[in-house]
Amino acid sequence: MAETETDRVALKSNLEELIRNVLDTTAAASATAKRARLSLISYVASLMDPTDLYFVPSILSEVIVATKEVNEKTRDVAYDLLVAMGHKMKAGGIFSSERVGDMEGAPSETQATISEYFTMATAGLAGTTPHMVCRHHVVVKALVRVPQGSRPSYGLGDDQHDALVCPFIQL
Repeated sequence: MAETETDRVALKSNLEELIRNVLDTTAAASATAKRARLSLISYVASLMDPTDLYFVPSILSEVIVATKEVNEKTRDVAYDLLVAMGHKMKAGGIFSSERVGDMEGAPSETQATISEYFTMATAGLAGTTPHMVCRHHVVVKALVRVPQGSRPSYGLGDDQHDALVCPFIQL
């Protein structure tokens, strides 16, 4: 995306607008643009400060559903993005639920942790939209794959990994 440091600085200075545009175009995105969109989201995630983490729950369901795309490269980008967002959440920070459209009743500010990330992803199991209800197996597969692919880098011990993943495997 940004080939020079100047480009990266320019994008970072306009990150809020870029995030807003990504969120506003979710419904309009065509299937043929899915991989490019996920690549953009991945790049945006790499630029996020610990105060921009509201973007993670805002985009998480789209990324989870993309793990079931027909195109293998698109699926790979989606899985890599799930792992990258998990790293951002593990690194810490605060995300404001006021900036996330559909988090009614949630505390106004939530500490970013890997556990909170799994909680957000698990919410897809309770999804009420037909799209998410039909894709429960996708949520489970994504939840299982994220820590398996990067257990050492998330800093999860075997017990923590098993506590997070085993309930989903039993589904």
